[in-house]
Amino acid sequence: MRFVMSCGNANVDIFMVVKEFPKVDQEVIARDLYVMMGGSAANFAVALSKLGTPTCFIGCVGDDELGTSFIKDLESSNVCSEFVVKVPGKGTGRVLILVKSSTGEKVMIAYRGANENLDVSLFPLELFERSRHFHLSSVPPEKALKFLKLARSRGSLTSYDPGGYATMGFKAFKDLLIYVDLLFLNKVETRAISGIHDLRASIKRLLEGGVKVVVVKLGKEGALASDGQSFYKSRAFEVAVVDTTGAGDAFNAGFVHGYLHGLSLEECLTLGNVVACLKITRRGARSSPMLSEVIKFMHNRGLSNIADKLKSRINYY
Repeated sequence: MRFVMSCGNANVDIFMVVKEFPKVDQEVIARDLYVMMGGSAANFAVALSKLGTPTCFIGCVGDDELGTSFIKDLESSNVCSEFVVKVPGKGTGRVLILVKSSTGEKVMIAYRGANENLDVSLFPLELFERSRHFHLSSVPPEKALKFLKLARSRGSLTSYDPGGYATMGFKAFKDLLIYVDLLFLNKVETRAISGIHDLRASIKRLLEGGVKVVVVKLGKEGALASDGQSFYKSRAFEVAVVDTTGAGDAFNAGFVHGYLHGLSLEECLTLGNVVACLKITRRGARSSPMLSEVIKFMHNRGLSNIADKLKSRINYY
């Protein structure tokens, strides 16, 4: 079987729900505390698996109980964990996340741990032979380039969400853009990576650099994409927000699922927005919806044409 391979961080998320974020030297009381598995690439893998696409996670965990729990959690979501590496002497990555109860907004502090050991040299070539689509999330550009080149050389489609590394600027990414089919960014990251404030001009620069499709997540404003021929935009949907953690990863999964199943770019944007909107109604980074929930939501929101396409292609693989 050929998988969508998702490569990046493996984290354990520690959530604290607060009324307001603390200021310097201030203490606030947490209204709730819970621990869940996370990491952008792993969240993406789980979200995509729930939509029905065979998915495999690639990353590093510590040689500890948290690492074992992380792998078990992947497997419980039908995500292949064959290529998860346990790093001796390192702890599994952790992220402390403060969630504002009134808005679902968050702030995060990350301990990278075993994630720092991620490198293409840790993994067998067999991995790339089994990849139909290779996704990277929050991996620094110098490491991402090695994975992307190898995946593309084996005929795989590719996608990349650099996350905070986008602030490194265009020069850090210029050599890898030609190996990226789908580039996922938010508004701030798009401007940072391109060095241009105007959003559409930013997208054009990235397309000229070699990317096939640039996708920009706009939060409440929806999402925007371009393939160099046209610009496409899709609106977000009003829902009761509980926790925005993992919303971008859920969006990416929805978009890639649609892309691999032959949906138009505009339909892929809509699917990504639906998956992200359903995720933010629940707490935790991996609370993304099942395909049946997505289809029901689409029928209720007047999107039956896309829902019917998804149902007709369930057995695509």
